[in-house]
Amino acid sequence: MKVGLSLIRDYKENGSCDIKKLRAKISENWEEINMDELTGIIDYGNFAIMPGHYINSRECVGMQLFIIETQGYKKYQQILNKCESYKINIALSFSSKNNEVFRVVLAHEYVIRNKFVINVAINMLNKILLEDNSSCCKMDHIYKGEENRLLMKPLGAFNINQLFYPLFDSFDRKGSFRRNYERFCFKNKILLINGCAAMGHINFMPSV
Repeated sequence: MKVGLSLIRDYKENGSCDIKKLRAKISENWEEINMDELTGIIDYGNFAIMPGHYINSRECVGMQLFIIETQGYKKYQQILNKCESYKINIALSFSSKNNEVFRVVLAHEYVIRNKFVINVAINMLNKILLEDNSSCCKMDHIYKGEENRLLMKPLGAFNINQLFYPLFDSFDRKGSFRRNYERFCFKNKILLINGCAAMGHINFMPSV
């Protein structure tokens, strides 16, 4: 599993963290680790994780971990229930020491190296688990943990193909399925051909 990691203590000055230096160091430390090692790092604390692999400040070239962050135990439990209902494997979860912030970590089966697909996967998870609160799962967000409580040990990885049924089911929760479907495609720049979403290479199509 690939993830960007760094220790917070190396970038603290006068008790505050230098985010610019931390982000640069994390981008350099795109490491291969297993889930047990990640669990140990989180359990130990004093770490920072950035899910997306950035080769510069603007270009994400890979991502495998998707971290869902939410406030309060009730919302956290709702995410766990949805993952269980849809059989979406959770890698692990942890909270801040005071239980104000909860984070659910999902690990894709392999590194997704296409930024467009990464964005679609993030928005699928946000729609399924958070009802479109897109501020809670990002490629470039730095998730810091200094005092954590490990809540769930590794269960397994997920695949983006597992998200299609839950996504379609979410379109039926509120309003028109067709309207929600088309809105999601428009937001994610997914081409609709005869009302059907088309993702992938379309070089076979004649120029318009």
